[in-house]
Amino acid sequence: MTRRNRKIDPYVAVLFALVVIGRTFFTSKIFMATAVTGADEIGTIASAAYFAGYDWTEVMADTIYYGFGYSMLLAPVFRLFREPSAIHQALLFSNNVLIGLCGVLGYGILTRFFGMKNRISAVLTAAIMVLFFPLSFNGNIFMNETMLSLLVLVVLFLMLRLNGLEKGWKKNIGTVLLSVVLCYSLLVHTRSLVFIAVTIAVIACMFWFTRQCMVNAFIFVPCLAVGGMLSQACIKAVQRRLWSVEAGKSSELANTAEYLTASMLENVKGLFSYTGIKLYLMEILGQIYTMTVLTYGINIIAFVGSIIFLRSFIRKRNKERNVMIAVIFSVIGVTVTMAASSLAALDVVQQQMDAGTASKWFLYSRYWSIYMLPVILLGGYFLSHYRRLATKLFVPCLVLLLVLVFLFSGYLGYRFDGQANVSTGVFYPFFPLDSGLMETTSQIQLFSRLHYLCWRYFYCFSCLSVVRS
Repeated sequence: MTRRNRKIDPYVAVLFALVVIGRTFFTSKIFMATAVTGADEIGTIASAAYFAGYDWTEVMADTIYYGFGYSMLLAPVFRLFREPSAIHQALLFSNNVLIGLCGVLGYGILTRFFGMKNRISAVLTAAIMVLFFPLSFNGNIFMNETMLSLLVLVVLFLMLRLNGLEKGWKKNIGTVLLSVVLCYSLLVHTRSLVFIAVTIAVIACMFWFTRQCMVNAFIFVPCLAVGGMLSQACIKAVQRRLWSVEAGKSSELANTAEYLTASMLENVKGLFSYTGIKLYLMEILGQIYTMTVLTYGINIIAFVGSIIFLRSFIRKRNKERNVMIAVIFSVIGVTVTMAASSLAALDVVQQQMDAGTASKWFLYSRYWSIYMLPVILLGGYFLSHYRRLATKLFVPCLVLLLVLVFLFSGYLGYRFDGQANVSTGVFYPFFPLDSGLMETTSQIQLFSRLHYLCWRYFYCFSCLSVVRS
């Protein structure tokens, strides 16, 4: 029996090397676009120091809980280096590796599961995803977003692989692996509760559509239940020892499951008033506009393409179940996260509007941005695989874009006029940009232009393919 040799795809190798080496050069030698995160970043780094044996409890007494699943893996960095700058650069290097792996997974999903045979189109789409501004920006600070972005692609990859497996030991192992990844994500951040719910919803939807379960339910349910309880026990233990030493009340910590649930339930009653529902819809509108700017309209292409795909899938004209899984995963992920985060911030938005200032929650992209990575992959797939779809997409996408710009300009844009941007991790997706914690640097412009050029080349390539055919 001969063993099949699997060669490394040169495209994916070059993509990974360019991302890791290029980002490492920028983060170590050149000033990168970043934000003064203060307690956010310290709260993430502290758990790495804690698992390395250092006592940061005095520093952490009043900071917000940000999870420890990612940073605990990098505890050895505190033993390998003594200089704070060297420690921070090593942490950022790990971000660069994870972003490189995002590109590898994106390329693998396109070529292996979506059937994209044109390798250049696949690597360009993966490059566009890697250059997605929130992913690049969050990689310049040590927080959990980079790991969460990778986990989104890992879970999507695992679900796509499980979808093509028959019952047997491979499917059982894949089910266990998916459960472990989901349970681990709980250690990374509390927002992973939504992540797990989205994954379960995708499995349920695909079962309803196909009458086949992509996982072994008899393994998945108990593994997820037991793993979830173990994860919660670990979280409580670390919270008591690190974040709650001074306060002594883990339930008072922000970003815990109890805190976020209570915040959303408290704001639900605001949706029953005219002012509350208006502000809530303004949050949604602003974030959709921000999403469109950050993706250069790829989200609109993916949205219109998904509608066309879903229509053909429901009518049984399309049997591409892998794409269906990605569409459901992206739609539910973005919708649920945006709806929940907007609801949790509703009281803060109302206070800021009453004070006469615009709110950062009109532009906040941090929570739902991790689900935009599959959206970008879908946008590239629809333009490449369905070549004639490029011409069909133009008119509806242009109309949606113009409507979105009109609504944002009329209801939200003017509220930011003359207001300095002092919000951590938020930038104004329109001109002029005010200076503040978030600056317009040459690096932002470089990433934006590279992103635009990659997408423009890809779109033109797809249009030429339509003409040739």
